[in-house]
Amino acid sequence: MKFVAKLLLAIFFIPIFLVAIVTGTAKFQLLDVKFWQVTFTKYDVYQSLATVLRNNLDDKINSSGGNVSDVKVITDLITSGNLKDLIDKNVVNILGYANGKAADWNVYVPINKIPRSLLPDNLLGMQDSMPISLLLTKFDVSPGSFDYKGVSQFGRSVNLLFFGSVFLILLFTVLLILLTKSGKRFTFLGITYLISGLLTIVLYRLIIFANLSMADGMSQTTTIGDMIARILLPPVIQEAIGVWIWIGIVVFAAGMIFIFVRKPDFNLKKNLTR
Repeated sequence: MKFVAKLLLAIFFIPIFLVAIVTGTAKFQLLDVKFWQVTFTKYDVYQSLATVLRNNLDDKINSSGGNVSDVKVITDLITSGNLKDLIDKNVVNILGYANGKAADWNVYVPINKIPRSLLPDNLLGMQDSMPISLLLTKFDVSPGSFDYKGVSQFGRSVNLLFFGSVFLILLFTVLLILLTKSGKRFTFLGITYLISGLLTIVLYRLIIFANLSMADGMSQTTTIGDMIARILLPPVIQEAIGVWIWIGIVVFAAGMIFIFVRKPDFNLKKNLTR
């Protein structure tokens, strides 16, 4: 009976451990404003985006037979500083909403930096920061067609899954310890940790490989969407899962230790008779 119980605990432990890894990445990385700011700065994302957007605009003007100087007022606005301002403020806004710290999702549009002649008529007289529902309405898009309110539940769902999975990991660990007979090695617990750590390392390697392959595959594309994705996605993925390899190594090492550790004999009556 104990064998079956330990086997079931070990089987359920592994997917729960992986859930904790993924939700922990979302909680401490993707839902953290500093993660995005540090990552984008580290990989020079703002400058790369500015270069790609300016070059793409110039190419379109040249291919249509226009003069690049005619859109100089637009290309002059596409700078790393302006993009940093635009991206950083919107990241703060959306993560504040996703984490439940803001009642509404505000969108930052640098209206004051854009020449009045280039602004759409429906944005004239508007503030730089406005609720997304108002912005959608200004462009004749029904707020109901875009279920943005679900974003506000993302942070709460991540927290529930993360803390719930961590609790179950600790509970299963304690149960596997209690189900081990005194004087016996923590074999089941050790193997469970070994597999969990090894799977984490393997997943890390697979994602890194897929990330590099994706970047290589997009290197020759001329589509603006793909070029932006090539700039944004690889560094975000790289930094988001960077800690996985260390978690995997630590958990794997813990599993090795558990296998060779015996459970102490806590039989007080037996010890008193000695």
